[in-house]
Amino acid sequence: MINAPVNTITKKEKSSLTSGQKTFNRLVKTIKDLQIKQEETIRDIDLALQFYYETMKPDEAILSQCFIERIKIAYQLYKKPKGLSKNERKPFETWLLEEIDQVYLMSTQSSIPNEIKDIFKELSGSNYETDLAAEMKELQERMQNEFDMNVDLSDVNLEGSYDDVMKNIFFKLGQAASQRRQNFKESPKTKKQLEKESKKQAIKDMQSKSLHAMYKQLVRVLHPDLERDSQKRAWKEELMKKLTVAYENNDLYSLLSIEMEWMNASAGKIESQHDNDQELKIYNAILKDQIKELQASISMLIMHPRNLPIQKFYSNGFDGISSLKKRAVELKNVIQEIQGMIPQLQTAQGKSIFKKIISQRAMQNFMSQMRMSCQCGSC
Repeated sequence: MINAPVNTITKKEKSSLTSGQKTFNRLVKTIKDLQIKQEETIRDIDLALQFYYETMKPDEAILSQCFIERIKIAYQLYKKPKGLSKNERKPFETWLLEEIDQVYLMSTQSSIPNEIKDIFKELSGSNYETDLAAEMKELQERMQNEFDMNVDLSDVNLEGSYDDVMKNIFFKLGQAASQRRQNFKESPKTKKQLEKESKKQAIKDMQSKSLHAMYKQLVRVLHPDLERDSQKRAWKEELMKKLTVAYENNDLYSLLSIEMEWMNASAGKIESQHDNDQELKIYNAILKDQIKELQASISMLIMHPRNLPIQKFYSNGFDGISSLKKRAVELKNVIQEIQGMIPQLQTAQGKSIFKKIISQRAMQNFMSQMRMSCQCGSC
């Protein structure tokens, strides 16, 4: 729920706004805009997630079956050495493993045919579950060595979909990180570091006192026990709840919103109560911190574990549902292409068609690697 808009400081008669007042107005507007953007982003991510589950996930299941059919045909041709040189067999094998990997990413373990699991085992020399368990063990060791963080992944269920497995892993990592923060002991700091921290703490103390003073002032005027009118009492009770939450979260913007809501109801004309330059400096510092927190929060919304199924479509950050709908169209086109291709793969021309597919895939992988390594910025 977006807070009620905070009235900005207006010009007094025959005087102009100070730089601090102008900054206050600008920061208040920025926070209001960011809160609106945050609400819109949450709503749009929810819509994107709903669209994925209703439209794309069923299509991914269809695509997975298409891959399975194509893998079976390809494997039979791969097993017949006639028409394949030694140099062609290795790319064919790599392509098969990549296709099977896609099937595992889009399916649950139980839904994958044993035939596909056997092909993977034959070509890779291991089974997928064993490889996934080895990856988790490697991750566990890396977190221990690099971050001194104990992560127990032994009870993660590997039978679900890849997304479910990753959700469980992220949950475990989150628990371990939280525990590490609680147990973390800072190393001794230098004199310079201590002085810098002391200054920061002094600023925080001033900010805290300023917030506390505003909170106490609002408590005095909003306390419902002092109100005889039943409707006004109910209104003040609601404002007091918001006030408590805002104060506990050091949320200056919400405190200002509550103050303005009270002033709107108490007087016909609102005049800013925050003209003191020193007070404004403190408020502006708090508002700037809130802006940074809001910006970071908005950019990280897509990274919540519940959004894992659509994160793969937003590697450069969430940019709306329209890009996901484009990917949905591409997904349907791929399904139609493979479905139309399968009958041709079963003809005498099947092996030559597979050679062409594998050659195109190898070229795509090569170009992708070139783009990743290129430093020109235009690729």
